[in-house]
Amino acid sequence: MTTANTHASTRQTALITGASAGIGVDLAECFARDGYDVILTARSEPALREVAERLASTYRVQATPLAQDLGEIGGGAKLAQQIRERGLHVDVLVNNAGFGYAGAVEDMTIDEARHQFETNFFGMHRLCRAVLPQMRARRTGRIVNMSSIGGKEGNAGAACYAAAKAGVIALTKAFGKELAMTGIRVN
Repeated sequence: MTTANTHASTRQTALITGASAGIGVDLAECFARDGYDVILTARSEPALREVAERLASTYRVQATPLAQDLGEIGGGAKLAQQIRERGLHVDVLVNNAGFGYAGAVEDMTIDEARHQFETNFFGMHRLCRAVLPQMRARRTGRIVNMSSIGGKEGNAGAACYAAAKAGVIALTKAFGKELAMTGIRVN
């Protein structure tokens, strides 16, 4: 664990997936700048450690890197277990991890399609399920699920990616309705 603090933090904590590069790093920086402790996850442990160390020293927040492939079956459950074992909690979950294969539908193997759904949809779903009991008990929390315009319109050459992202949009809307009266906001 990388931290700039030596005492237990009373700040809110944001879990950002896909936090080793791109939008995930930018999101983590925004939360750290706003005073949140951050839990960063992605597949690449060296990149995560580098981001965590920079955020901890720059913003004086606790930054915990936890390498995990959310496209691996059970990856979300493993990440939730790592968080529990460290005595951490999640106030804000940002499901940003995702990727897509490019190519014609008939050229994509079922394993490639399955891996996209595991990462882009089921990994997100499992993490939502993992953090909801704590959020419900506290009667507060926020879940942000990143999708894509492809989930609304479909993309030629990215059919499975678009289908998984359409699932993210639908599930997010349903979760928002289910949780509307609980103090947990879903976007």
